[in-house]
Amino acid sequence: MIDLGSALDGGARIAPTLTLSAAFSLVFAGSGALAFAGLVGHALVAAARHRRMATAAKASFQPDRPYVAGEIVLHGRVATADGATLAVRVEVDQDGTETESSGVWSHAWTEVSRRIFVEPFYLVDAAGRRTRVEPPDDVLLVDAMDGKIMVNLARRTCSAELTPGEEVWAAGVLVVAPDPEGPAHGYRGPSGLVLKAPPSRRMLLSSEPLGARFEAKARFFRRWSALLGLAGALVWATVFGPYLLRAVAGETRSATITLLEPYDTDDDGHVTHHYRVLASVAPTEPNVDDDVHEETFRRLQVGQSIVVRWVPSMPQVSTLGPDAAVGRSPLVILFWGLWVVSAIIYRSRIHASMGWYEKKVVDKGSGKLGF
Repeated sequence: MIDLGSALDGGARIAPTLTLSAAFSLVFAGSGALAFAGLVGHALVAAARHRRMATAAKASFQPDRPYVAGEIVLHGRVATADGATLAVRVEVDQDGTETESSGVWSHAWTEVSRRIFVEPFYLVDAAGRRTRVEPPDDVLLVDAMDGKIMVNLARRTCSAELTPGEEVWAAGVLVVAPDPEGPAHGYRGPSGLVLKAPPSRRMLLSSEPLGARFEAKARFFRRWSALLGLAGALVWATVFGPYLLRAVAGETRSATITLLEPYDTDDDGHVTHHYRVLASVAPTEPNVDDDVHEETFRRLQVGQSIVVRWVPSMPQVSTLGPDAAVGRSPLVILFWGLWVVSAIIYRSRIHASMGWYEKKVVDKGSGKLGF
């Protein structure tokens, strides 16, 4: 509606129909940019972390490198601690199902529960150094699930285990901590560098080299950071680009109404009434073309002076009213829909790239259930 008490250069302030308020426009545009930036940032941080771990994994082959506190990948052979009966053992219970289609049978073993048994152990490197490893209850073990016990025809238990003398790579963080089998240090007792889980992450133990695995993960996250960044930039520019132009390059000007035109649109029998206003800031410039509410439209007259947000470099994105605003169109809703879809796909691809040790184990095969 016309606010005759808020004029600029004799122009009445009117609000177009299809725009949000200035405050909501800033919130929508800013949060939209941050939403995609958050996904890109997550991918970049993950890529950098896996790249660092790949470098650390390659360095694990250097027998003379110094061990210092901090994130590291160690390489050596497993030695059980005094009084320990194991290092790490993972047991996975699976239920079996079988299906038949056109006479062809297939089956699947699906994880239903998992148990992890851990005890502190020592990693002995090529130089003979013994480093205590204290795996947490949620440690990730990359090892062959070569142990299988049939409970019944539709239930089995598979297992993977680190055994004494087995070659292993351990990714974690070295900290100074008590070590019962380490050298004594005065009143503090035996202590040394102990490998523990990194903060907010899980320790990774692997019977295969980790360098290639970490590099593959780093490439995966770099690709997704580029894809999400490109998609986010294109979608944001499409939806919020005109608003950005009005906010940055626009100026509040007085314009003269040159045309008032009601028109209708028909969407499968549903008729919608629109009220179009054309206004000119100068005889040599294109008209500002926008819609207003019916009540406002009825109070306007050709030749009346009104306020517009004029963008000299791109007149077609100019709007009625003094504020830079986001168009209240389906594109705004579509933007958030695309962000949700992007986040879901990104998360699903992360899950798909995980190894068996990071997600539910499902083994599929042809034929009926068997050992």
